[in-house]
Amino acid sequence: MSLVSRPLEARGLDRAQRAALMKQHRGAMLGFGVCVQACFLIPLGGVAVMPAAVAGATYLAREALDRLPQ
Repeated sequence: MSLVSRPLEARGLDRAQRAALMKQHRGAMLGFGVCVQACFLIPLGGVAVMPAAVAGATYLAREALDRLPQ
């Protein structure tokens, strides 16, 4: 959740709006978070995965915002 919170905050969403958006896309957010955390369990995995995780979180946030009904 914390990886996706920053890109959503940068796009002007407050805490309640971020929580509602993440709830709508629970499967994608949970799957992303579980995969990232699993990689962090590997020794030095966080060093290798963190840049990709930040980029992936930004992409995930953008995709979630693009799918909002207008």
